Amino acid sequence: MRAHNRRNRWKAGLDIVVEGRAEQVTDEALLRALAAMWEAKYEGDWQYDVRDGAFHHEPGVAHVFEVRPSKVLSFAKGEFAQTRFRFGC
Repeated sequence: MRAHNRRNRWKAGLDIVVEGRAEQVTDEALLRALAAMWEAKYEGDWQYDVRDGAFHHEPGVAHVFEVRPSKVLSFAKGEFAQTRFRFGC
């Protein structure tokens, strides 16, 4: 895929919808691993301390949720197309 197709524009890119049950992540080892990944990905702009089962940062608390997908829909733009994936059926 070319770089210009990765952007979300009117006639380019891909829209994705994930359906499933959202559950709060409170495992502090997992939260620390996620915090480290976000810090690396965003070059230090997102820095979180982990305590009490949540992310803590200057403005307040951020609760983390995971979604285990039951269905994923994707919609291509430009050469229009759509796809549906079901999990656990």
